[in-house]
Amino acid sequence: MNAKDFLPVTIELAETPDSYIELAADVEELARYLDLEDWIVNRIRHIEREVTVNLPLVRDGSRALSITGFRAQHLSARGPMYGPVSICPGAQLSHLRAAAIEMTFQAALLNSPFGGAAGAIVCDPDTLSESDLRCLAKEYVRGLRGILGRFNDVLGPGEGCNEQIMAWMLDSHAQLQGHMDLGVVAGRAAQMWGVENRGEIVGRGLAVVLQNVLRERKPSLRDITVAVQGFGPLGTSLALGLQKSGTRLVAVADASGGVLAPSGIDVNALSSYVAEKRFVLGFPEAEQVSNADVVGCQCDVLIAAAGRKQITNTNVAQIQAHAVVEAVTGGITSGAEALLSNAGTVVIPSILASSGETVAAFVEWNQSLRFAQLPPADVEQELESRIGTACQQVKAAALKHNISLRRAAHLVAMERIASELRMCT
Repeated sequence: MNAKDFLPVTIELAETPDSYIELAADVEELARYLDLEDWIVNRIRHIEREVTVNLPLVRDGSRALSITGFRAQHLSARGPMYGPVSICPGAQLSHLRAAAIEMTFQAALLNSPFGGAAGAIVCDPDTLSESDLRCLAKEYVRGLRGILGRFNDVLGPGEGCNEQIMAWMLDSHAQLQGHMDLGVVAGRAAQMWGVENRGEIVGRGLAVVLQNVLRERKPSLRDITVAVQGFGPLGTSLALGLQKSGTRLVAVADASGGVLAPSGIDVNALSSYVAEKRFVLGFPEAEQVSNADVVGCQCDVLIAAAGRKQITNTNVAQIQAHAVVEAVTGGITSGAEALLSNAGTVVIPSILASSGETVAAFVEWNQSLRFAQLPPADVEQELESRIGTACQQVKAAALKHNISLRRAAHLVAMERIASELRMCT
């Protein structure tokens, strides 16, 4: 008997609208296989605390608005909770619950002492001025006063956040506490004891994942061609990190369309072009194509970095890549993942693909405790050791139980978390 025996005989390909319900069902299935105690299952599948805050905003003399903010904190038993804050209009509590649980699982996989959390400010940052963003960032931290701290809950950068916004959040917390606590915020600038070249570290983390997961198919990263769907800050960071690791970028898509160059695209040149023009469309060193052409192009690895539900039942048949990377949580729907797996395509879930971000956060948190920055070689060692070990454990579990990498990652994480909870009880 193996873990696959506990799954439905037929795979339901309908799209599940609630990511938390889907993840909770997965937890229940794997808990039965692991024969976990009921109290452990309840601790894992439920959120410890959910906070909703109303953030006042007066926009340049116009009428006052009230913007909603959320924070979901999953499991404090592993240590301080850590998770991203996103500034986006479509944030929902159900997504944040799932993201917080996934963060706990990811931290357990990487053997870092974090529980998971996730938060959001529900608005469109593109419609706000700099002063509006500063106000919302500081009000968000004020709304969460008393539950943030280096040993309580550490805020990380999510969608719509950058170093400046994280610095505003750090300053707001310092004003509330009466002293600066660098460890309460990750994603800081290097001059504030953050990690240098954070974006490249995130990309390098994905390179380590590809090296380990695809080793049997592609022994060298220099043999790998990559297409990226979504060229925002995340997609750019991943492309830069992978290019420095030796891969060849052949196609990129964003909201404007796509560009394709089988001989290779210079990521630095493309990112400079996008910084000036805002979109990839019109980049002179590649052929102009549609978004669908990029999704369906000939490549070894397709990276879905554009947002949630970008790879679905409707476009999965176009994909020719040997592996699809879910760079954003929920970027690949469950139905699409099942179809890809049945076709022999490797699906690398976000719990592995985004692990470089969590390693970078751990390094930052550690630096804030010691006021000493790790040299690049030591950061690289952290990536190789933590991510490499996690990938090998997940691959072994997937092979042993004949299950997907996503479910194998959950299995390994839940087993480790259950062991830790038993030790503390």
